[in-house]
Amino acid sequence: CGTMAMAVSMESDNNKVEAAHTKITLNVGFYDPFSVFQGGFRSDFQKHVEIPSFYWKDSRDFLRVLKNVELNFLEETPRVKAKDLTYLKFMFISCQSIEEYRATVRPLIKQWIDGLNSTSPKVPFFIIFFENTEQKSATDKYLKTNLINKIKSDFNHAFRVENIFKIKSMYPTSDDRVNAWKSVTSSLKALLADSINAKLVYYESDPIKTARVFQHLKQYEDSLACFYRLFNSLPCIAKGDIDEHDLSTFLSTLCTDFFSEELAKSTLLTKTWY
Repeated sequence: CGTMAMAVSMESDNNKVEAAHTKITLNVGFYDPFSVFQGGFRSDFQKHVEIPSFYWKDSRDFLRVLKNVELNFLEETPRVKAKDLTYLKFMFISCQSIEEYRATVRPLIKQWIDGLNSTSPKVPFFIIFFENTEQKSATDKYLKTNLINKIKSDFNHAFRVENIFKIKSMYPTSDDRVNAWKSVTSSLKALLADSINAKLVYYESDPIKTARVFQHLKQYEDSLACFYRLFNSLPCIAKGDIDEHDLSTFLSTLCTDFFSEELAKSTLLTKTWY
């Protein structure tokens, strides 16, 4: 029994290590000028936008499955340039009246979107309007419906799916809640795939940045292929000009910025370079 328990424990530990290794963590930026996200909505939102797996069709029309995707939310402001590569942007808002929307909320949304449009490659964005249903009357219900429609009218962008949503703190039925979040996650997966492809197209002439995107997606062979193209394009390392073992050692050292040393060496040493 002791031996069996130890075996089960070791298997469990190995599974945890494997799960941690295969988790795909993608950075997304968020702007929270009204403390909606940070003020208690964050845990609920992150729980509902988890992505166990989703299909991504790359620019060559190859269909891939990305599993165990985790979104890493990084706070951003319109005046500060994002330091990390982000795949989606979120702005969280809340307001009580059309007047407040026009005077305060709309200018901030416009400023935020103008900042996004000034950067390349373009990153798909979401506007999340949070409604606290515990603090509304029948009149408020009509007002909030008008508000979300007004936001969509003011900031309608040519995304292939919806990107502006109203999320309520409470729903009349569990089905209403499930359907509301299902709409958000469906759009999120679609625009995340669009964002990935947009980055790969934009960085096509930059193998280092392309490799970084593939590394984020745990597509290691694609990432290493970027290095193959990069180094094969340099005359000084053409076939016969340098010992293959020396070349592999050099590349494995360089690639440790992107991969584990063991993975880099095992992959590089088993590939045909020429």
